[in-house]
Amino acid sequence: MQGNDLSLFKMQMPYSSTGSYTSGNATSISQKTLATFSHPSHFYLDSTNSYIVFTTPALGVTTSGSEHPRVELREMTAAGANAAWGSNDGKTHTIDQTVTVTKVTSVSKLPVPLQVFDNTYGPFWEVFASDSTKGLFSYLFTAAGKASTVYIDKLFKIGDKFSLKTVIAKDVITTTYYNFT
Repeated sequence: MQGNDLSLFKMQMPYSSTGSYTSGNATSISQKTLATFSHPSHFYLDSTNSYIVFTTPALGVTTSGSEHPRVELREMTAAGANAAWGSNDGKTHTIDQTVTVTKVTSVSKLPVPLQVFDNTYGPFWEVFASDSTKGLFSYLFTAAGKASTVYIDKLFKIGDKFSLKTVIAKDVITTTYYNFT
């Protein structure tokens, strides 16, 4: 995708290999294919060629373990294996994103603009966008699977453009948040 290095990512799409949104398994777009891939309904550059647009339908096939359809980038290693961040693996892991969630369906009321997986325990940092009193919030999971809620911006509303930088190192998660509205 023009101007965006997606060489260490693959993409999950909400339709099967036959194009069905109601049966089959979610389609995976490989690292190699992703460099030139776009989909007019789900994954494309905005009119200024500045931002990648992700659109997830209310109905679609899912990946294993998922309840709702998704359009997501999945970080990979250079060798093509699923990447996972260790919270204490001697590395500093950073993701910096600018996001606008423009619509929430009645099917899935909590879009997830960021989910980070630990290399041992599974998901341990999930950020949710909500039009409720929770606003923009996250669940921080312990190794035992217990979740604590971290409120990022209780005044957040669907349609707000925000920037969220997450740095994970030495068992510490640091976030920097900015709401553009």
